[in-house]
Amino acid sequence: GGSRGTVLVDGFWAATWRADRTGGGAVLRVEPFMPLGREQAEAVTAEAGRLLAFVAPDAGAREVQIGGPT
Repeated sequence: GGSRGTVLVDGFWAATWRADRTGGGAVLRVEPFMPLGREQAEAVTAEAGRLLAFVAPDAGAREVQIGGPT
């Protein structure tokens, strides 16, 4: 724990992610470096949901949050 993962969009490093536990649940936060288009944001959100299910299979509630470009 404690480190950030990378997100590739169309083969380019576009964001970082971090998963955190929140009570009985888990949140995966994505911090993009650039604005994401609608289709890109949908694809990142879907993949983040699958990743969160993998890294926190016992979480009661799971949430994906995509921030604005940093």
